[in-house]
Amino acid sequence: MITRALLTLLLFAVPALCADPAPTLNFGGTTFIHRWHEGNQHEFTPSGQENLNHWTDMITVVYSPGATDGDGLALFANAVLENYKKNGASVLATSSVPRTPETPAEHFVSAQFTRKDFTELVFVRFKLIGGTGTAIIAGQRRYGAEAEKETAAWLKANGDKTEKSLMALEGIPSQAELTARLPRPATASAPAPVSVQEFSSPSAEQLKQLPPADAGFAWVLYRGCAVLTPAGWNQRSRPDDTAKNITGSFAVSPETFSETKYFDHGFTVQVHSNIKQRAGSEASKNTGIFAAPLAKKISKEHLLLFNEGGQPGRTTCVLRYVDATPGLTPLVIHRYYIGDDASDRIYAFTYECPQAEWEANWPKYGEVILKKILLLATAPAAAKE
Repeated sequence: MITRALLTLLLFAVPALCADPAPTLNFGGTTFIHRWHEGNQHEFTPSGQENLNHWTDMITVVYSPGATDGDGLALFANAVLENYKKNGASVLATSSVPRTPETPAEHFVSAQFTRKDFTELVFVRFKLIGGTGTAIIAGQRRYGAEAEKETAAWLKANGDKTEKSLMALEGIPSQAELTARLPRPATASAPAPVSVQEFSSPSAEQLKQLPPADAGFAWVLYRGCAVLTPAGWNQRSRPDDTAKNITGSFAVSPETFSETKYFDHGFTVQVHSNIKQRAGSEASKNTGIFAAPLAKKISKEHLLLFNEGGQPGRTTCVLRYVDATPGLTPLVIHRYYIGDDASDRIYAFTYECPQAEWEANWPKYGEVILKKILLLATAPAAAKE
């Protein structure tokens, strides 16, 4: 059972427990540790900045396999520059290092993104490495009301130095070299796979411990949480696939759906367990591990809501955006995550609906479901609007 929202979420799985140490890069006297990758993109942050939703320093390496010569590298650099402009960046500088008989040309771009909650600087070097166009991006972020002011001060003090250090940086691995260095899943000491727990209706005794269900809804239990489901909706669950590092899921929809037919309107639950062992820190510190990389890929036009909250031991993250995949019905997708240290789990709840029907369906279904999510044996956690 795959939904359109779940199809995207699968790209951002909790890191598996690994047998090998993560690759590192050294830049400006700081060691950056490999945190995440998807396709041709790899992200590194220093120790103490594991939360990819709230980092200060980041090195991103992006490979463009189609750029295999100087002309291809120039096209790659121009495409990135135009994408930055399209997403509202202020371009600070562009330059090129001419080719020589020994070395191909290189290119440089720096830009600033100003968002509601943060300001980000990017310094980008474009270089052919191992015959592949490669972008090495040094990122800096500041958060809060003083973010722009702090960014301006940092840029004045460190901008030129950062550009020079980046353009002189050596030791960036080729795509093949970095891929070979990525951690391999452990075989001997990996945690036991989560047992398959199908969804169920509460027993009479359990119902006494739950608040009354809203009219037209019924409680369903699934992997340590209780959620409201609309009466008459189809229900399915999918077991874990440990070989592919895919967590099982439970979904409901008024539409008929299956493993090969996804729905446009419905609600999905995933529960990721053993977070501290798998990610290296408490669940509450990893709540944004799914939302952060996904939010970075969503255009400003389609990003509708993103915020974090919670308290020590239990944090939350909310992400709402428009999925405008060409050729498919535009959807509004609302994701709500709870990182709970008591259960060592990250709970991922997703409500999705056609954009044209959002105003009618969100208060009728999505808001009702998400406001009454319960983590069993722990205090209720109400979703933010």
